[in-house]
Amino acid sequence: MRGRAIVIGASMAGLSAARVLSDHADEVVVLERDELRDDARPRRGVPQGRHAHAILAAGEQLIAGWYPGIVDELVERGAVRADGGDALWWQAGAFKVQAETGITATSVSRPLLEQTVRQRLEALPNVRIRTGRSVEALALAPGRVTGVVVDGETLAADLVVDCSGRTSRLPTTLAAAGYDVAPVSQVRIDMSYGTRILRRVPGDLGAAFSIVAPTPPTEPRFGVLLPIEHDRWILTVGGFHGDAAPTDDEGYAAYVRSLPTPVIADLYDGAEKLSEVMTHRLASNQRRHVEKLKKVPAGFVVLGDGVCSFNPIYGQGMSSAAQQADALGAA
Repeated sequence: MRGRAIVIGASMAGLSAARVLSDHADEVVVLERDELRDDARPRRGVPQGRHAHAILAAGEQLIAGWYPGIVDELVERGAVRADGGDALWWQAGAFKVQAETGITATSVSRPLLEQTVRQRLEALPNVRIRTGRSVEALALAPGRVTGVVVDGETLAADLVVDCSGRTSRLPTTLAAAGYDVAPVSQVRIDMSYGTRILRRVPGDLGAAFSIVAPTPPTEPRFGVLLPIEHDRWILTVGGFHGDAAPTDDEGYAAYVRSLPTPVIADLYDGAEKLSEVMTHRLASNQRRHVEKLKKVPAGFVVLGDGVCSFNPIYGQGMSSAAQQADALGAA
């Protein structure tokens, strides 16, 4: 393709899609409703960004290929590289055996990862990111999407990629124009997160990170302790079906202590707390079955959480989005 591509949303899905499209389109415009800051802080449009994140090897390999040297840049900014086997990982009633896997991961906060990728993307000559812009509607012609409407202005495009998330209204608004609506599957989880940022001191865990995975029904709660930039730990604990961690100091500490192994609680009790408890909830895993659509407009694609929104504890969301973008590029 040539011409202009418009990407709705500057999430990791949107940034990945824009990077791939920059190899094919004369111009790529990313429209983001949030006013993006120059610093790596959580933002309103990514409420899960305040909590523990992981990018799996498949996603990291794609990002590293799109932006050579970006892993080293993240490490220079404070990210931590570790072998996947260097962990205290509790699951099914015991710790996994620690052994080198040969697969390294980059542990970094979501805001810093997103900011670093966004800065690399903005440096490309044919990409523009326009912030504080909410897409109101799709511009339509017979058989295809021809652009988007923003602040009453129509921006023409040869391709529109919707990366605005699982609550996007754009696919369903196409029904008014006579197009099919994708059926949606959901698995109810009513998952709750409670996260605190802690001071990280060398050697205070004896491992690169720790994961306490749930083993329902006997061990329904989970804990994730990951190193992030500026010598900090990010600790996220939670449960399913309404089992939320308290937000007060005493209640949160007791919740952490209730995990089936004390490894995280022992560190938490002695660590300096750098934040209050931050919460997040997700009602369900959700998949929008776009593959079942029969009548669709040309020039329009949905990627990211708009297609498949995972329980965040899986750690699959960003890597899945990157792989979806890679598939878009191949197509």
